[in-house]
Amino acid sequence: MDFDFAASDDAKFGVGKSLLDIPLMPNSEPEPQIPLPFVFVPSQPAEVETSATASDVVRMVDGFAAHAAKHGIALTIEGNIKLADARELVAKLATGDIDERVTSSLDFRWLTLIDDLASSSGAVERLQTQIRSDLAWFDLDATDKATQLAQLVLHGGFLSSTEVAPPWLDEQRELLDDGVPHWVSLMLVEGTVLPVEDVTTQALEVVAMQQPDQRAHIGVDFFDTTVVAAVGELFEGLERFGLVIWHGRDRSTQAGSGIEYSSGGEIELTPLGRHVFPDIVRQAGYTFDEIESIEDASAQQMVRVALASGLSGAEVLARWRTDLDLANRLELVAGCVIHGDAPERLVGFKVFNAADDPAMVAPIVRQLLDSPAGSYAADYLLDHDLATSEDVGAFINLTPVVDMLSVFGGDTEMFDQVFQNAAQMIDGDFIEELWRHDQAEVAWVLDTAGKIVTDKSLAKEARKAAIKHRSWLANQGR
Repeated sequence: MDFDFAASDDAKFGVGKSLLDIPLMPNSEPEPQIPLPFVFVPSQPAEVETSATASDVVRMVDGFAAHAAKHGIALTIEGNIKLADARELVAKLATGDIDERVTSSLDFRWLTLIDDLASSSGAVERLQTQIRSDLAWFDLDATDKATQLAQLVLHGGFLSSTEVAPPWLDEQRELLDDGVPHWVSLMLVEGTVLPVEDVTTQALEVVAMQQPDQRAHIGVDFFDTTVVAAVGELFEGLERFGLVIWHGRDRSTQAGSGIEYSSGGEIELTPLGRHVFPDIVRQAGYTFDEIESIEDASAQQMVRVALASGLSGAEVLARWRTDLDLANRLELVAGCVIHGDAPERLVGFKVFNAADDPAMVAPIVRQLLDSPAGSYAADYLLDHDLATSEDVGAFINLTPVVDMLSVFGGDTEMFDQVFQNAAQMIDGDFIEELWRHDQAEVAWVLDTAGKIVTDKSLAKEARKAAIKHRSWLANQGR
């Protein structure tokens, strides 16, 4: 049996909620803890500093504090920035606020947020009649500044930092703020992107479930558009904080209401985002392993990092445990593979295939023939002319295909492609062979294929095979 695995490689609102009263850390962590299936490798400090230096919010807070140091910022009796000064600051800081129907500095959403952040972080001090700068702020590096400002807004909620009306809209925005750590948890692995459409779909479902009466009363189209618009506002805000990059967004306007919003594209964390968000994600109830770098990782940790980050075998060999010679490193990989599951087998044999000397790798791989990785080992030996079909043909089975389908099952398009390719390329009856294959993940693979494979005939065969597989297991007493 021969199979090509190449497919797997790859409304304007006034600010009213003060951040001054928001603690940087919650009083306790929620229960239960939810483990995430990856090892987190932080960005390098130099990358984080460069990312923080580019933060639009850091630039604006620096400019606000510098203006306060040079000129002072006069306050009204109510403690707000005087409107004329506010207009000057909006232009000077390039906050992006629109000066239409403005009667108070509080009508400038971003300026008021910058004022609040600067006061909360200690960049400025609010006296009775004016705002003065604290020069100690300028002694901090960009990473410290950006981290403080991001923590303030994330713990309070970016959307919740504005006071809106009516109350249902305020509640809606709080719900979306609560979703941030859950969405971001999926992006902690470097290079991972999150489709905004996926976030929007989930946000619409959650908000509709939490506010069914309001949605029915207000009207589904208008209500849902406010959700989509708020998601867009949220990610645009996090982008100005330097935490995310939004690739390929679209700008739209809803007919009738005139609501403008951004949507579509993909979100990716910046190095600053990967520096700030791990603590936020943990406080939301998630746990994950963390190592400083892949260089000193255990074999098991290396596998998780390589799989999540999409590292090639050559990249693993170039970065992982370079203090050891190649043979010792491959023995560590073999030990991980022989006792591991699908991720260990997939990554392990990427590494074996990246080694330049197959003859040296052969004895290490041979010891895996009698393990669940036997089919991988046989394929390796055959591909490098280190064994014959008579020697190792009996070890060939569907484990590599099942592993790939189970590991990449969250990507429905890839699952569909791999499943259909296997059905076309594997000699014999793939479905018949699959349901008789003794591997724990087979039942899930067949169930999933029956639901998402786009070839309707093949999907129907998979559903029938899933029933046969369970009956076969039951007859074996399992």
